[in-house]
Amino acid sequence: MISIKDGNMTKIAENKVASAIYKVIRTTQDDYALACSGGLFFASYDHKNKKFIKSPEFLLSDHLITQLHEISPNKFAVGCWGVPWVGIVDKLKRQLVKIECPLGDETQCTDLIRMPGFNSRSFPFLLLRN
Repeated sequence: MISIKDGNMTKIAENKVASAIYKVIRTTQDDYALACSGGLFFASYDHKNKKFIKSPEFLLSDHLITQLHEISPNKFAVGCWGVPWVGIVDKLKRQLVKIECPLGDETQCTDLIRMPGFNSRSFPFLLLRN
């Protein structure tokens, strides 16, 4: 269980995080990315006080993020429920690039897995199961 409590965040954002967390990863930037039912969320860990410090901003706040992989520093592949695409999110530029699914009626991303030998430059391939 992950405790992410901080009185500085709005009640709406707290409800989004509390509703469902599908995946948590530690990033190369030494923070955490959370795939939530209310979007993509970032937090850092304060080792001294032993608590998570959350960012007040969500990316893709209108999507249910079920899958998440960091594909290079500050760039993430996300799988969303209910859409026929996989997203590549640039955290710093706050940009989303959609990679459309060839089967437009496939909208339930349940798995997004790095291919063996994954390399963000020479072999940037993920397996997707819808």
